[in-house]
Amino acid sequence: MEIGIVTNPAEILRGGVCSLVLEYTHRIVLMLTFFLCFFHVMFFFR
Repeated sequence: MEIGIVTNPAEILRGGVCSLVLEYTHRIVLMLTFFLCFFHVMFFFR
């Protein structure tokens, strides 16, 4: 049975890069959704 602690530096680096990419993608999607809603409201109530 394997323990969840990874000792291989390449695996740690790959996991960190994957989590960073996921986090930044999530933030970018949130910002894009916010700006789309904002511009939609501004265009509506002009």
